[in-house]
Amino acid sequence: MADAAAGDARTAIGILRTAARYADRDAAGKITREVITEAIPEAKSEIHQKSLDKLNPHRGCHRTVVMDAARECLSS
Repeated sequence: MADAAAGDARTAIGILRTAARYADRDAAGKITREVITEAIPEAKSEIHQKSLDKLNPHRGCHRTVVMDAARECLSS
């Protein structure tokens, strides 16, 4: 989890929160390494989306343009 969080406490907390939801869903009673590994992609996606939601419309537009250009560059 430390590698996935890369020193970002918000990411680590998000991963643990998602892992706790997964463990609860599965009635596991504890958060295992496997549950944490499973939770990482969703947690990162949720954190990313929350960050995007905080952008003002102007910055959001710039981000969209940059991300579209990056995708196009990577696909060629």
